[in-house]
Amino acid sequence: MTRSRRISLICRALLLPYCDPDFGNEDPLLKKSQLYRDFLVRNGTEDDLYLRYTRQRDNLIARICKLHAPDRLDEAQQLLEMFYGDAPLCEAWQESTFPLDAFYIDQIFRISDSFVTMRDGIPALRTWTNLRRFDLFGGYNDLHKAELWSMLVRLSTPDLWIAAYYVIAGIEDIRNLSNIADNLVLSDRMLLKRLSSGIAETHLHFNAGMDYQVLWALISDVTVLRYETSHLNRDGKMLRTLLMAGLLRLFLAAYLLRTELTGPDDFFAWVYSQLGIEGICGILYRVVYAACMGQREQQDAACAEYFSHFGACTREVTEIFRVQRQPLQFDLLSRSVFHHLCETNTSCDILLYYKALREVSHHKRPQLRRALLQYIRLKNHCFKTITQPEDIHGLRKFRSYYQNAAGAVYRFREPDPRLIYTAGCAIFRSQSRMPYLKLLEVKIVPPLPPGGAAMTGTMSSRTLKNELARQLWVVFHSYLHFLWSCVDSERRPISSTGAVSAEEARNAMAAVGQALDQLHEKQFLSFPTIGVIYHFTKPDLLRGSFGQACWADNPQYKGDAPHYVETLRAQCGIFCDTLTEMFLEVPYLGEYVVGLDAASEELNAEPWIYAPVFVYARSKHNTWPMNPDTRNAIPNLGLTYHVGEEFRNLYSGLRAIDEVLEYFGFKSGDRLGHAVALQV
Repeated sequence: MTRSRRISLICRALLLPYCDPDFGNEDPLLKKSQLYRDFLVRNGTEDDLYLRYTRQRDNLIARICKLHAPDRLDEAQQLLEMFYGDAPLCEAWQESTFPLDAFYIDQIFRISDSFVTMRDGIPALRTWTNLRRFDLFGGYNDLHKAELWSMLVRLSTPDLWIAAYYVIAGIEDIRNLSNIADNLVLSDRMLLKRLSSGIAETHLHFNAGMDYQVLWALISDVTVLRYETSHLNRDGKMLRTLLMAGLLRLFLAAYLLRTELTGPDDFFAWVYSQLGIEGICGILYRVVYAACMGQREQQDAACAEYFSHFGACTREVTEIFRVQRQPLQFDLLSRSVFHHLCETNTSCDILLYYKALREVSHHKRPQLRRALLQYIRLKNHCFKTITQPEDIHGLRKFRSYYQNAAGAVYRFREPDPRLIYTAGCAIFRSQSRMPYLKLLEVKIVPPLPPGGAAMTGTMSSRTLKNELARQLWVVFHSYLHFLWSCVDSERRPISSTGAVSAEEARNAMAAVGQALDQLHEKQFLSFPTIGVIYHFTKPDLLRGSFGQACWADNPQYKGDAPHYVETLRAQCGIFCDTLTEMFLEVPYLGEYVVGLDAASEELNAEPWIYAPVFVYARSKHNTWPMNPDTRNAIPNLGLTYHVGEEFRNLYSGLRAIDEVLEYFGFKSGDRLGHAVALQV
């Protein structure tokens, strides 16, 4: 078994109680420990007890080995005994409704303490071994520890382990949780010093540029789930998971703030006292209770009842939690329960986990422990649909995860035109937490005309310009929203809407710039300069074989058929002409639209397909020296081509790289995308 597969097996065994929502109702570790206890006290015949125990243990081993079978099953059994052995589970057993939940919470602290440390005030990966401190992975350090962490955060969200560290450290002042990044810093002090001169992010796909925390905040907003029959039929399982997790998130946050002021009621008792079981409030209570305690059939019934009264339930949630309308705050918690904590500039889930873990570590609240663990499981269950834990290589496998990440917001939310700006603002907010980021290039797919023959008239050219302008407006408007959202409302010089003069806009942005400089110095936030890269996708030429496409076909058949190479090249050529016209018409646009790229499944399309397009994009027939209105020079478009990243044979990967260097008109400063064949 390879090292990567062994590390995957270790992490799957370690995270067994934290990734499956069904674990809350049917806990196989609990059953195993019960059978072991029965065996110790001879509660039955020895043969029968041993047979039942080994059967339960083997089921758990099979669960761990579901995706990565070890060379020997004994390896999986040893891992199970290491992390969730019979003796520790029996010792941790509590005579309560949830006997092992306290052990699972303690295990969260053990995992966090083994991985997380603090470096210069920033949560970082602990790669060394300290004999005076407990470490689940004492034999792992340096790169091995980084590999373990990398796999751990492919199966679970890092915010849980980061929040647990602050609880272990005994932090009580919430202000100490300001500006916490959503992942650990892996760089050592020397590398951080080198990076402080500035770094660039040159590979951000705009529609998938949100980190896991921002994406979760958007899709777990229970007030805007898609509840129509067509969406329930298509995405019903995921929608039900999001509904249960979203309501749990709200009620957990409200309960944690409430318990700071009032008495000893545990979670379910407090929720019942707030809602009761009658009417719309009763529906909310049944969903929350079923999410933590119910079987799948009970959960489905409660969610179906909620969706059948979606409008009334949404209004009730809005009133109970006093949800505010703040378009620049995309997280429902920051617009309701945690609105007073927005100034920390830390994700709401880190704050939620911190408060919940502190509460369960100081007080015996079994219902709160159960609700917190179930929320962790629901979130991790959704998280695995947008990350790729398997070691299956190739873009074809990766594409499904990319599409889930890119389309999650639009698949689950109402068709609100403001959503695109909210999502765009969230993307830039995610990137601002990357230390020392000074340049951010975002990739967007250009709107290509319908076909070579169809794109000849003035009206069609105007339509394409309008589409390009709309795309760029979304990016730039989202970026401005992000900048404005970082400045306090009292100091915000102008609103994000409304007409202002050019001089007012310049003065306003100068004031915003000064405020952002202060934020950068005080709160370690990055406000990068942005650039746009238009990103061609490589067509699937296999589609042509179904229609027997041929270069000699009649041109009228090629007009709207993207699997004809001539059509694709004509579309891209028209796009390049239109973009050049916009550089001449729109002042300074060339400073922000900085390049062209092409990527997707490389095995579908070889470099010769796009070679004429890239040469034409930089030819003297398609470039101008300056904008006649501003007299400023128009920079050449930078070129990037993804090549040599997926190949059936190393020679074919190297040949494709050589073809790009030879025939694409590349100059100094142009880039090859990945080109992993060179590393091989």
